[in-house]
Amino acid sequence: MKGARILNCFLISLLTLLLPAVTGCWDQRPLENLNIVFGLGVDMLEHSEGMIRLIADIPTFERESKEDSQVIKREGFTLINGLQRMQKKVTGLLVLGHVKVLVFGEEMARKGVRSILDDLDRNPDFNSLAFIVVADGKAEDIFGIVPTENPRVSAHIEKVLTVNEEYTAVPKLRFEDFMRLLYNKYSHGFMPLIAPLEGEKLIGIIGLAVFKDDKMVGKYNMNETFGFMIASGRITESNYTIEKSGGGEGEKITVNIRGGQREIKVNHLGEIPEIELSYKIKTSYLRESNLPGKVFSEKKIKEIEGIISRDIQRLVTRVIRKQQEEFGSDTLEIGRFLAAHYPEYMKSVDWDTTFPKTKINVNVSINLNRLGFHE
Repeated sequence: MKGARILNCFLISLLTLLLPAVTGCWDQRPLENLNIVFGLGVDMLEHSEGMIRLIADIPTFERESKEDSQVIKREGFTLINGLQRMQKKVTGLLVLGHVKVLVFGEEMARKGVRSILDDLDRNPDFNSLAFIVVADGKAEDIFGIVPTENPRVSAHIEKVLTVNEEYTAVPKLRFEDFMRLLYNKYSHGFMPLIAPLEGEKLIGIIGLAVFKDDKMVGKYNMNETFGFMIASGRITESNYTIEKSGGGEGEKITVNIRGGQREIKVNHLGEIPEIELSYKIKTSYLRESNLPGKVFSEKKIKEIEGIISRDIQRLVTRVIRKQQEEFGSDTLEIGRFLAAHYPEYMKSVDWDTTFPKTKINVNVSINLNRLGFHE
């Protein structure tokens, strides 16, 4: 025992002597020697075939700096080439591990984003949980705004997306989610569509950019985006208002949607498949109603449920038709459902050409199970 105590004392003394020589991990670098990219934008370069422009939003940590962040731009033939050129423009090492938002300009998104995404996906340092969006215009214009709410534009966009995801105004989507959709044979992707708000130094979500493979093929406005959230079975919570214009102030109904259930039923498979989509939507309470009559009567409840059901059914049907006729893009993931349940059929058809001509019937039912205190 005495020998063991002596050995332990010796080892402790040795470690104490060696401790000052320990410098930490070999790749640790002082913060002032790093350029931590919070936002990354990609645009097509005008009047230059094949070149792109990268925009990096980099926060400044120096106390003497007057700006909260700096925006650096650099052109290149590829993402890697652009980043290499950007690295030569700055003194600190560019770090992509903390990117909060990846923004594609609309022209870039329509041309195709696969090569950019592939390069980032192969980069072990890139943040796979970054938000991924399309700018309604140029990404450069987005990063040129200094929001009044938060001078760091990337943090502002991140907050806007987080809040809108929470209330399911837009789908929950990160870089890794889009990559899964991109590389699945029977699904296509989408990204929130953002733009500067007119007359304000703020950035807002104005709809959804729809993709086919890696190319943007169209867009939804916010009302259509709500319809898409229902149609794709992604809605969890949202307020929905119907306003009927007419004499006086018009009739209004507002309900709080608390999720729902989507059911896919196959009526027929063949050259022109027939699919039935049924939606059972739960509403927790009536927020607003100025329809004539007693709100709490069973007849009135059925009337309100019918009005909302028919209105949402028309919207969902319109969104699906737009998917088929304008986009030819199955972001509803009907193909994935058929591949899982009818694999032999899916092997026999080209779903990209079959989906646009598929007959899709829509049924929506509303269950208004809480009324609150409105009368």
